[in-house]
Amino acid sequence: MNTLKRTMLFSIGLLSSLTFLGFVTQNDHSRAESKDTIAPKIEHIADCTLTLKKAKEFDPLKNVQAFDNIDGNLTEKITLDSYLKKDTVGKYRLIYSVTDRSGNKTTKIRTVTIIPDEETSSSAEQTAPIESVPTETEAPIVEEAQEVIEAVEPTADSTPVESEAVPIEQNVAPTAEPTPTPEPVISQQNATISFLGVTIPFINYNGASAAPASGAGTWTGTGAVNDGAPTHFIGHNPGDFAPVMNITVGTPITVVDGQGNARTYTVYEVLDAYDDGLNAHDPNDNTWARVIDAGGERISLQTCITDSINRIVLAS
Repeated sequence: MNTLKRTMLFSIGLLSSLTFLGFVTQNDHSRAESKDTIAPKIEHIADCTLTLKKAKEFDPLKNVQAFDNIDGNLTEKITLDSYLKKDTVGKYRLIYSVTDRSGNKTTKIRTVTIIPDEETSSSAEQTAPIESVPTETEAPIVEEAQEVIEAVEPTADSTPVESEAVPIEQNVAPTAEPTPTPEPVISQQNATISFLGVTIPFINYNGASAAPASGAGTWTGTGAVNDGAPTHFIGHNPGDFAPVMNITVGTPITVVDGQGNARTYTVYEVLDAYDDGLNAHDPNDNTWARVIDAGGERISLQTCITDSINRIVLAS
C-alpha cells in the first residue's frame, strides 16, 4: 500500500512552540475503488432584504463559495439560476447549484427581497421658500431719513451747511481670520494588520514551526494586498494576536503591506478547527480547502484557543 502524507502545521500553542494544521491524505486501492457519494457544499448564502438603491450594487455571487471533499474548491463551477430585477420591488428566488466530478449535486435557494428606498424626512418643509416680510419699523425709518434730508436749508449768507446726516466712512481694519492649525501628519507604518482598534506588525514567516515571539507572521502568502493571492497570518494567544478571539463576521481588517499599499477586508467566516484541520463543531467539515487552498485576494488570521483547537477568521 502506497501512502502519501502531507503534513502541514496549523495550530498555535498557548505559551510554547506551535504546530499547525496537519492533514494526512492516503491514496490506496481501497479508496480508489470506493465511490464518492458526498455532495459538495455551497457556503455563505443567506436571505437578504435590499432597498432599490442597494440592489443596484448587489452581486449575488460575491463571497459565495463551494467546496468538495474530493475535488476541493468548486467555487468557479457554481451556477446561478435567477431572474433578479434590481430596479423592481419584489421578492426573488436565486437558485445556486454545483456538481462534483462524481455527479453529486448540491442546490441551495436564496430569497432576495427588494423594497422601496426610504424617503428623506420632511424634505419638502426644509426646502420650502420663506417669503421676506418687512418689519413694522422698516418703513418709518426710511421716511424719517428722507424728511431729515429735505429739512436742510441754506443759511442767510447762502453758504451751504453740511448735513449732519452725511455718512461717516468707517476705516475699520479687516479682522484677520485665525489660521487653522494643521492636523498632525501621522506616518503610516508598513507591514501591519489593524482591527478592533489594535495595530499589529507582521513579518514574513512562511513555513515556520512557531509563530513569531511578538506581532504576527505570514505562514502562507506574502502579505501583499494587490497580488490577487491569499495570505494566512499567525500569532500568539495569549499575546499580540489575542484580540483575534473578539472578531466576528462583518469585522473590518485593514492590512498595510510592505510596500505601503493598504486594503480593508471584511470577515465572512469565523471557525474553530482542530490541529488536523477538521471543524471543531462539525467533524465532517475539513476546513483546509477554504482556509489554505482557496485562492483570490483574501486573508485569514489564526491563533490558538487550546493546545489542539485554533480560532481562524476568513476575510475578503
